[in-house]
Amino acid sequence: MRIVCLDTQVLYWGIIGKASRGQDDLIPRARDFLVGLAADDNIHVIIPAVVVGELLAFVPEAEQANVLMRLQQDWLVVDFDARAALIFGQMRANRFVQEQFKALRGDGPDLNRRALIADCLIIATAIAHDAEVLYSDDRALIKLAEGWIAAKRFEDETYQMRLLDEDDR
Repeated sequence: MRIVCLDTQVLYWGIIGKASRGQDDLIPRARDFLVGLAADDNIHVIIPAVVVGELLAFVPEAEQANVLMRLQQDWLVVDFDARAALIFGQMRANRFVQEQFKALRGDGPDLNRRALIADCLIIATAIAHDAEVLYSDDRALIKLAEGWIAAKRFEDETYQMRLLDEDDR
């Protein structure tokens, strides 16, 4: 059984069905990806609670409980626990990660310290819950994960998805 972890963007596109301008093609691809994961009996999907919090920030308050219930029905929402805290502390003390923080923060105003710390919390949670791979579309998260866990863009995955009819989506 492979354990895979999902980051916010994959769920945002695949479940919420919204995308920024120019990213509309990612919505059906993310949906197909999620359906493919769910259909594979050899894959167990986890979602860090931090990711759930990030996702729910984009959902109207009246719909948040329903989205949370749907996530919990389909996948295992995992907490940032003591084991994840230990890994997070090791990551933050790691020279490579510290250098990545400095380099990534210089890449643009969207990459602030809090966002990078949230990325480390997500990575640490994935590792603590034995994920083999973390699927994200966040370049900073993928860079921070180097040497800690395999992190891939879901669009680059060679995993074969079941093609859906429009009615199945």
